[in-house]
Amino acid sequence: MIEERLDHALANSNWMTTFPNAKLTNLIASHSDHSPILLSCDTVQNNGRRYHFHFENSWLKEEGIKDVVCDGWNFEEQAEVMKKISSCAENLEKWSKDIRSLANRLKPILDKCVSEEQSAFVEGRSIFHNAMTATEIIHTLKRKTQGRRAHLALKIDINIVGPIVPGRGLRQGDPLSPYLFILITEGLPTLIKGTVAKANVDEVTHLMKVLETYAKASGQEINLNKYEVFFSRNLSFPAQEDLANVMGVRHVLGTGKYLGLPSMIGRSKKATFTFIKDGIWERINYWKGRSLSKAGKEVMIKSVLQAILAYMMSIYIFLETMISEIEKMLNAFWWCGGSNRKGIRWMAWDKLACSKREGGLGFRDFRAFNMAMVAKQGWFLMNNMQALVSRFFKARYFPKTTFLDANLGYNPSFVWRSIWKAREVLTIGCRWSIGDEAEEILFVPLVEDVTEDSLVWKEEKDGQYNVRSGYRVWKSRKKCYTQENHEVNWQVCSAVDRKVVGRFAVMIETLWHNRNTFIWNNEKEVA
Repeated sequence: MIEERLDHALANSNWMTTFPNAKLTNLIASHSDHSPILLSCDTVQNNGRRYHFHFENSWLKEEGIKDVVCDGWNFEEQAEVMKKISSCAENLEKWSKDIRSLANRLKPILDKCVSEEQSAFVEGRSIFHNAMTATEIIHTLKRKTQGRRAHLALKIDINIVGPIVPGRGLRQGDPLSPYLFILITEGLPTLIKGTVAKANVDEVTHLMKVLETYAKASGQEINLNKYEVFFSRNLSFPAQEDLANVMGVRHVLGTGKYLGLPSMIGRSKKATFTFIKDGIWERINYWKGRSLSKAGKEVMIKSVLQAILAYMMSIYIFLETMISEIEKMLNAFWWCGGSNRKGIRWMAWDKLACSKREGGLGFRDFRAFNMAMVAKQGWFLMNNMQALVSRFFKARYFPKTTFLDANLGYNPSFVWRSIWKAREVLTIGCRWSIGDEAEEILFVPLVEDVTEDSLVWKEEKDGQYNVRSGYRVWKSRKKCYTQENHEVNWQVCSAVDRKVVGRFAVMIETLWHNRNTFIWNNEKEVA
């Protein structure tokens, strides 16, 4: 059996002397096990800048790609192969940036083109605002037990099918794709705005016709199997079932999820959020069979387990018992994870959650993190009163006062309870910023506009709240145990008499030795 390699070159010493700067390069081959070689005899100048060009296979499906490559290749007729390839790469790079430039130009004006009902992919809006509004609507329908007029909430699901064929700018991962999607979806809220979703046959029939009109115009398909409808409680249950049958959708009691968040929080908060604890427990059990080092466990806890809670903690304040159970699970995984499921928890989670400078490991304090995350929604309600979600909550809970002066109210939703509780974080770090300097106020004419005072977050230079500084402010209220110990030890060890310091160190070492002897050998030493 003879093996041959075609991607090498052979030269003698005389040829190498004639071409001392020659360079042989192995090019990438996509349809062969041999690499083509390129020999360059000229001196290659290295400008110190590393440039990596990647050709996307999806470009081969685009119209005009051949013209782009031909223009780059024929840019200089007498040029070498490497220069021709570089020219083609530059043309392709400029050609691929056309879509990105369109997305960048569309991004700052997108909020003027998209209605306030849509929050995804729009700068200055958050997907949590839609979740907060939907949860508040479900709570309002749940509270409505009296009155002649009944209302409903419809959760829809639409699939992209029909005459629309994915082309340039519509493929997944393209920066322009989400913008085009929400612009097409803008037709749905425009049609629905003229429809009052009352729970009667005429309104329901008209609503379904509106959805069919949108589906035909946009080339999308209505998936009635995933539709869910929830009615207010002032409508009898048989009437609810009849209207659900007329619509051809599933009648639910509001216990499902919207955008991955529970749409209705009942009396048992623990039962509602049990799926989060179950998800963490499944991940831990999956890793228990593996032998992970302490560094590996630290990465798993910080990058995976803690991230599971971040999304849900953005608008809901978790129960104290649930946070304690999650912390016990993580603490057990840290000390006893792997094949050995039993062992001693040498330190509680609140000690591990201290920063490394204070003697901890930098794990997350979930109580402080939860408060800081929800406080971000309160900051938005306080500083963006013209937004839809802000107007919605203000009309319901504080119509005649400000957010900081608002009361909890009668029968509030769990979202408002959480935001109202997290308001404590904002009261600690917020300060009033005077519009003009005090000395200049007297010289400002009354007919001219004066800059209004505004609330700023004193922990940041730009005055804007963020979760990191909010977490730091709320956590600073509780002193770490290790820091207190350091202060006590420092007070003792700073004594002038060295004999006292030595006796104190011997006493600490003896106590630690006796403690370990009792734990591991069940023996007590008597002085």
